[in-house]
Amino acid sequence: MNIVARGYRHAGRFFAAAMLAATLAGCASPTFTDEERKISRIVVIPVESPYGRSAHERHITNNISYTAWAQAAGNQSRKDSLVNALDAERKTLGPKMTSALVEELKKAGYEVSVYQGTKSTTVDADDIDYAKLSVQEPVLHLWFDAAEMYSPANVTQFQPRVNTGVRVVRAQRPKAYLYNESFYYGVDSRGAKYWSAPADSKYHYTSFDALVANPAQTAESMDVGVETIAAMIAKDLKERVARYPKSKPE
Repeated sequence: MNIVARGYRHAGRFFAAAMLAATLAGCASPTFTDEERKISRIVVIPVESPYGRSAHERHITNNISYTAWAQAAGNQSRKDSLVNALDAERKTLGPKMTSALVEELKKAGYEVSVYQGTKSTTVDADDIDYAKLSVQEPVLHLWFDAAEMYSPANVTQFQPRVNTGVRVVRAQRPKAYLYNESFYYGVDSRGAKYWSAPADSKYHYTSFDALVANPAQTAESMDVGVETIAAMIAKDLKERVARYPKSKPE
């Protein structure tokens, strides 16, 4: 189940990349004035922490069999303890990502602030109507698609999995994204690329027992994923916006 979902995520990324390449070559591509392209200030929308337990972890606590978790069959308390620890760490990731983005964007030369107004009127805090944001500067909106320790079926190794989506948009042009990208850290990465970063080998656990024995290091791996993704975003944003097509003179 999770392998299929992960495959669709990557398929979506490559499909989106193909669509971007196609639209940049044609008239359907959004264009921006020189003034719009000059981003010196960015307002970061506070990042929401990932919601609740992941589907993979719910399978763990419900004793649905995965090869790796079978090593701990019969020890429900240890599984619950690990899942609860990961859930507690995940609740801190929103504020940590917000702080990391502010820090990395400042390093990249931007003047950065954090949005203070109401950003959503729906149950889903990441469902944002950009046109209703009370801000003139471009806003950066990041959300988590995954944040967990993950072991694919039939593989007895765990790695961190931190996947995010991010946009930069102006409230005045809410559907003309200045920046729209996905970033992957850990198990879903595909080598060192502008959008992808593998986790350090010290965060690879060869068994359930090894994972349970290192709760502090497990939490650290999530924090490293957050910091790594924030740095990749700041670097790529600086380079990407300058390459977007300019508006034709009237």
